[in-house]
Amino acid sequence: MYICVFTEFVDWQDQKAGRVGILTDNATKHSMATITNTMLRERRIHIAKNLVSREPKQNLVRLREQMGIYSYQHKLPGDTFGKLQVALSGKVGGAKDDLVICLQLGCYWSSSHILSKTHQ
Repeated sequence: MYICVFTEFVDWQDQKAGRVGILTDNATKHSMATITNTMLRERRIHIAKNLVSREPKQNLVRLREQMGIYSYQHKLPGDTFGKLQVALSGKVGGAKDDLVICLQLGCYWSSSHILSKTHQ
C-alpha cells in the first residue's frame, strides 16, 4: 500500500488490488457535505449541458439518485456501553455514492483553493 500527501489531501493507492482513491474521514466528509449543501442552496453548482461521459443522461440520473440517498447513517451500539456511530454515506442497501463524493470533492477542493488564495 502506498500513501502520498499533497497539501491537506491524501491520495491512496492499494498496489495489490490495483485501486486508487482519496482518503476521507468523517470530519472531511462533513466539511464536503456542508460546502456542497451551501453551494447548492446558493445555486453555485451547474452541470454542463454537454456533459462528457459515456452515458451522460444515465450519469445525471445516477447523480440525482445518489444525492437523494446520501445522508447521515446511524449505527446502534452493540451493547449498553457502546457509542452510537454516525457517518455520512450513500451506501445503503447496495447503493453507491461515488458520483456524489466526486461532486463534493470538487466543491471542497475548489473552495479550499479559493480560501487559501484569499488568505495569502
